[in-house]
Amino acid sequence: MELLNATLKIFADYVSRELAQHGFTLISPYLAERRAPGMRQGVLLGVDVVANVVCTAVRTYSVFTHELDDGPTAEQLATSGVVAGAVSGSMGSWGGDLRSPLRMVSEGLLPDLLRYGTVDTIVAEVEKYPGSASQLIGTSPIAATFNLAHCLETVGRLSDAKALYLETAARLEASNDPLARAYAEAAQRRAQAFEHTGTEEGTSAKYGGVTNDARAGLALCDADEALRPFYAGLLRYLESAGENPATSYPSLLFRAMDELYETGARPGFWKSVTSSAIMSVVKTYARDFERQMTALSPTELEEYVADLELGLQMRVFDETCAERLLALTQGARPETREGVYEWLLTDFDRRGEEDKSDYLERDGFKGADAVIAAMALLSNSTRTS
Repeated sequence: MELLNATLKIFADYVSRELAQHGFTLISPYLAERRAPGMRQGVLLGVDVVANVVCTAVRTYSVFTHELDDGPTAEQLATSGVVAGAVSGSMGSWGGDLRSPLRMVSEGLLPDLLRYGTVDTIVAEVEKYPGSASQLIGTSPIAATFNLAHCLETVGRLSDAKALYLETAARLEASNDPLARAYAEAAQRRAQAFEHTGTEEGTSAKYGGVTNDARAGLALCDADEALRPFYAGLLRYLESAGENPATSYPSLLFRAMDELYETGARPGFWKSVTSSAIMSVVKTYARDFERQMTALSPTELEEYVADLELGLQMRVFDETCAERLLALTQGARPETREGVYEWLLTDFDRRGEEDKSDYLERDGFKGADAVIAAMALLSNSTRTS
């Protein structure tokens, strides 16, 4: 009991010190929450004490306050199975101090929770980046469209809301699943209510399919012009994916670039790709990218670019190693991951490339596997060109 009370005190102090300034209040010893029209957001503490060891998990969530709201409450402290919103993340600790996961919540989860704290910001984000919608309106195929309709209704876009309610009802009405039937019935009730109150016509853009003429005309410096088809392809990929690139790590960019590279691999390619050109693509696609990143933290943009450059360096390393191995005759080229690993270390030592040797040793055989994969791509491109 003493361990539990100490943990609850740390959580209460955290709410008072960090969360209260953003409108959160402690509604139970385990739950802090704030509300806005149409939605509520919370930070939930889970605690288990096993053999005098305290295990904690801190979860953040956003749920919509419609009639099917199934988010955590002071009486029902659980985020499992939530479909009337989204559980944005969890930070935990086994036998450690609660302060560590709380610090990770403040750094990793709280900024986005605050950023999307109203339904109008959620609607704007979903319409601009439909590929990111599930992060805001939930991953449930049963509830997501209803949740968005609820948001549209809350901000007064009644025609759009009614259309989505009718779409939800039609899609789910024949289902045997109890949850689907509940959402179908609720959607039908909401749509019918508009028949009596009327709807506002022509007040908003259609959900999805956002166009932006400003995305045309990607500006590149003279040194990057040779790879314009690649950068233009990256821009098309981002537009097709419809995801917001303003996140703490450029995983969307790496996914896009790797897919594009696989269809056009060639020697020296990654050495020619620059982070400045990639950032030009990102800022052409998302005009408010820098502002959004700065809003997350003063150093967020700088860290994002650093991660991007590190990822490019990794690909340059694999490319360089693959090219050296492919330059060997078939009989001299190692054929196993162990052989590739040892050959590269010897080659680095011969060339005095201590930094490359250290890098490969840190990765071990996984690094050799990445080089082998790069060799396969380059070999295929050579045979088909």
